[in-house]
Amino acid sequence: YKKAVLLLEDSEERRSPRVLVVRLDRIGDLLLTLPVFGAIRGRFPDARVTALVRPHGRIIAERCEAVDESLAYDYAKGGAHASLKGYWRLVQEIRRRRFDIAFVVHPSLRSHLLCFLAGIPVRIGYRTNGAFFLTQSIPDRRREGLQHESRNALDVLAAVGIEGGNDRSEFRVFPEDEARAAELLTRRGLDGNKPYTVLHTGSSSASQQWPEEHFAALARLLALRVELLTAVAIGVKPPSDPGASRSRRRATEPPVHPTAGQGALHSVWA
Repeated sequence: YKKAVLLLEDSEERRSPRVLVVRLDRIGDLLLTLPVFGAIRGRFPDARVTALVRPHGRIIAERCEAVDESLAYDYAKGGAHASLKGYWRLVQEIRRRRFDIAFVVHPSLRSHLLCFLAGIPVRIGYRTNGAFFLTQSIPDRRREGLQHESRNALDVLAAVGIEGGNDRSEFRVFPEDEARAAELLTRRGLDGNKPYTVLHTGSSSASQQWPEEHFAALARLLALRVELLTAVAIGVKPPSDPGASRSRRRATEPPVHPTAGQGALHSVWA
């Protein structure tokens, strides 16, 4: 514990701490957390930075320049860590890595307890949902909606003096990503040499759905002012209502090319 604290205070000679960042919710939330990894890398250029995410989040973490390794916590029904035996196996896997510091940017009892049982000496997160397993916590004001989620996540780092993060993060684009992107464009009859804007118009939460007419207005503005073709991704999966896709296409004047369910997320940003 003292060694980890000295690292944060710049009083320890070793500048290559082992850092774990925990984010166990949706892909969109993980994307908004990527600046955290960059801020950690900025403070500790030689750190070993690991992301603990849900299985579907590894595709994001592995393409973040500031992440050295990603681990999957599969606690869904029937998942690798759903049973007590599987859970303890993960605890031991994390313990073997001998992390110095854990930043829990998505507060949950399972996240806090996991870091505690893994013996990580410094555990920092929000003061909610089992925060007594943390060594340091900050008030959880995310629901107040006063700032962007990426800034909320960076506040966890700021609690121990790690500043300098911004709202951007660098991605790796692998050759297989580019190949899948080219295949997707070809399948839709689109020119791979032209620029496109991708609108993700779906959400897993009804409370976070933006009205269709707003997306239509945004598509028109992009076509008129930015002069970009528009590719629209309707949700993470194809809509259950086949008419939903068609209605959104009719609501926009510029060319709209639905791509939901036709390409993995990493092929979109390629």
